[in-house]
Amino acid sequence: MNSPGSFKCDCFGTGYFGPTCELDIDECTSFPSLCQNNSTCKNSAGNFTCICNSTGYRGRFCEIDVDECLENRTLCRNGVCENRPGSFYCNCSKTGYSGRYCELLISSCLSNPCQNNGGCFSNQGTFYCQCQSGFNGETCQFDIDECRSLRPCKNGGQCLNTHGSYNCNCENTGFEGQNCSLDTNECSLSLCQNNATCQNTLGSYKCLCHNGYTGTHCEAVVDKCRSNPCMNSGICLNTLNGFNCSCGGTGYSGIYCGTDIDECLAAIDQCAKNSKCVNYPGGYSCSCMTGYTGRYCNQTIPVSAARKDPNYLLEISISVVAFIVLAVIILSIWFYLRKNSGKFKGDYKPNVLEMQFGSPYNFFEQDPEEKLI
Repeated sequence: MNSPGSFKCDCFGTGYFGPTCELDIDECTSFPSLCQNNSTCKNSAGNFTCICNSTGYRGRFCEIDVDECLENRTLCRNGVCENRPGSFYCNCSKTGYSGRYCELLISSCLSNPCQNNGGCFSNQGTFYCQCQSGFNGETCQFDIDECRSLRPCKNGGQCLNTHGSYNCNCENTGFEGQNCSLDTNECSLSLCQNNATCQNTLGSYKCLCHNGYTGTHCEAVVDKCRSNPCMNSGICLNTLNGFNCSCGGTGYSGIYCGTDIDECLAAIDQCAKNSKCVNYPGGYSCSCMTGYTGRYCNQTIPVSAARKDPNYLLEISISVVAFIVLAVIILSIWFYLRKNSGKFKGDYKPNVLEMQFGSPYNFFEQDPEEKLI
């Protein structure tokens, strides 16, 4: 607008102010209540915008109420729609339905027909039940026997059906977990004894015993005397690494008391000088000379008594028999030599048969090198 010597800018309605209308007016700050009904004011260059989303109003200043019932006549499905400032209300009274949109059938789910915590949902005048895990049936009235239908327990676990679920008894299977599907590390239970090494296996374990121990848990000492390895009444003694045979007093020696001790040869007998040591398996005896007696022939006996001693009479008898046998052998040899001595010397005389066939020397072929002796 011109004026003498100057001018003036009229900024009304432009959204700007200042001498030349160069400054933007922030309507949102200058007029906080410009946008109504809890709408959001957004400033822009020379203008502003009221955002009415989800307020139930519309218009430049969100001042006009939206009639939801008029714009969407099926908004309340089974009830009467009533418009309210910035909103609406579905009146479900006496309809048998409930919910914001009168969509839930009150008469179907009101009696809680779904059992075992099943969820009830109305559907066009009826209902359906959404059953919890472990139940089925129209009203979730049946318990599912998972042991029969699913066979959930693995690795020999025993299945026990429960109300709405099941349990797996994994005892003595070597496995654990809800379905006995996880291998149990028995080695963590320190079952092996006597410093044995535990070796875990699938569903079980094994104890590797040190020498001298046996049993599932290496709890028993190996009885290596069970097979009676010691001979000749030797006493078997278990040791950590095996066994020992005590041969004392048996007359035998060796690992198994199987070697006879020759007490006579080893000079460990107790026979007196007036006797002879005679070894036999497991012991020895003393053969007493005449005039001695006792186990070790260390006792003397009178001459008269010696003659009555059975050993003395036995010695005499043996001597007589030996003399007779020797004499018979000598005489037999002598008679044998005397009987056969004539076959090797004497005169040759042809017999009658030889004389009939000519010269006695032609009767048989004679080796040129042969000659009569």
